[in-house]
Amino acid sequence: MADKSVCKIEGCGKGGRITRGLCSSHYHRLSRHGDPLAGRTPKGDVLSWIERVALTHRANECLIWPFYRRDDGRAGINMGDGESSLAHHHICEMAHGPAPSPDHIACHDCGNGHGGCVSPGHVYWGTNADNSADMIAHGRSTRGEKQPTSKLTEDDVRAIRKLAGSMIQREIAEKFGVHIMTVNDILHRRRWAWLE
Repeated sequence: MADKSVCKIEGCGKGGRITRGLCSSHYHRLSRHGDPLAGRTPKGDVLSWIERVALTHRANECLIWPFYRRDDGRAGINMGDGESSLAHHHICEMAHGPAPSPDHIACHDCGNGHGGCVSPGHVYWGTNADNSADMIAHGRSTRGEKQPTSKLTEDDVRAIRKLAGSMIQREIAEKFGVHIMTVNDILHRRRWAWLE
């Protein structure tokens, strides 16, 4: 006989793993907020906030998304199909029209996309290259020694390039504790190309 247990919250009806009479979503809210109905935004509130607050925002300051934020800090929005996407993308579309091409993404010229900014005046349609340039301009890029896995510093890379005429690549690689292909990529500017 099949288990006919369903969540006890009125209107939920979810089955599956039931704990204390609650589906996993409601049980998670209970353990996180002390109330199985807490932590969720009433239907229609997000769209209402976008229309009332976001699309009328004219100040120069960032407008921070008051709803769900992803682990990386970016504003998330549930589109009703169970999938979440980025809120600033939808606000960019509502404020500036559809993306000019499939290659365009919603970028932030304020450098605060990671902080949840959704100000229509701060988002624009740009390419990945535009987005990368914005990240660099605002000090948000993790290139070079900011990369958590980087073994080299900018000074190391400059030294590798200076040693290129006096040592062979294998010796340089051993000296800096990196693979010979890393040295080759640095010398041919496939890595650290932006560094003079």
